Amino acid sequence: MSSIAAAFVLSVGVSQRGFAADTAATTQSDAQGTNVEHFTHSYLFELLDSTGTMGNHPHQYDKRFTHAFKSLISPYAAGDKRFFLRITSGPTTDGTLISIEGDQYVAYQTCQAAQCNVLNLAVVYRLRDGRMTGRLWRNCSITLMGNPTVLEVEALQKEQIIVKNSSDCK
Repeated sequence: MSSIAAAFVLSVGVSQRGFAADTAATTQSDAQGTNVEHFTHSYLFELLDSTGTMGNHPHQYDKRFTHAFKSLISPYAAGDKRFFLRITSGPTTDGTLISIEGDQYVAYQTCQAAQCNVLNLAVVYRLRDGRMTGRLWRNCSITLMGNPTVLEVEALQKEQIIVKNSSDCK
């Protein structure tokens, strides 16, 4: 342990064993690029917020996640410059860890504020390589995004909850 780390341990009363274990766990998860808790303890909009000021868990921004999300939605946002802002303006779930064919994924759902029955998105993000697929509910039609596998489609269907009014899809 470095002298700086030792001084930190002494000044805050943290046990050396606990500090070393936390450091090792952080290093291991960062080296793998898949800190599961980072994704499961964050809301989708927190991972997309490069300013680190939004939500209950500020500073959760994840560059790889943001790139995957923007790449996923960009083909569907053509002609709608505010699509990104709209789809991330409403309620969102925190990440739910799921397994598909032995791979760990984190699933999220988000929608447009006060318009969840009109614009709603579920995504699954594969932790191993940052692959993201989605299921978009937009104006009463479903669009699969990112070429999901059959099992990813099943997971997206389970994660996405759409509450429709009887007049939404006439």
